[in-house]
Amino acid sequence: MAMSSDVNRRSRSVLRCAEEIELCERALMPCGDVEALKALEPMFGNLPFAEGADEVIVMKGFRTVVALYPLWAIKEAVTAFIAGQVPTYRGDFCPNTAVFGRELERRVSRHRERLRKARRMAEEEARLAAEEQGRKARSSELRAAGDRRVYELRARSNARHIGRGVMFEDRNGQAWMPGPELTAEDLASVPDAPRRTFDRAQAGGKGFDPLPKGRD
Repeated sequence: MAMSSDVNRRSRSVLRCAEEIELCERALMPCGDVEALKALEPMFGNLPFAEGADEVIVMKGFRTVVALYPLWAIKEAVTAFIAGQVPTYRGDFCPNTAVFGRELERRVSRHRERLRKARRMAEEEARLAAEEQGRKARSSELRAAGDRRVYELRARSNARHIGRGVMFEDRNGQAWMPGPELTAEDLASVPDAPRRTFDRAQAGGKGFDPLPKGRD
């Protein structure tokens, strides 16, 4: 039950990581050229180019920069430059592409960091989930091996009782035989056997049947 609970919890965690990755990737998705250049128009209309700047070359540079960023970041950066709210910029002219690019990067950096964390967590959760699945498979194999060993021990003990003629009858005349007489070595040979089985067998002494009914 505990392992099943761990697997379910891990599955939920993996799902949350996937949702976080999807949100971050969507927030960082670059916009198209047309949308980006249109978003730049208010800045070009309010802040003149520096004297001697070649407008065609400047526009090509901005097109190259904004192609890497989402529309919301471009709009926020434009508004911040027009309003004089960019801490590192005090110019009266339109910022050059390097300055504008740094402001764009500053605005998307928190989303990039969230995306890196979500991906790292997703990788870790996937690794842990694979380990838990492996443990579950190994546990199933051990239980199956334990069932086979229990059957062998019961059969051997029953044959020993029959060979010695140790049989009893209950009040209804039904034949029965004592429980298997097991040694510590017998119990140690049962894969995945709980420790309490050995402890109870030691306390119960001869004739105590530590093997659960229904495993034969």
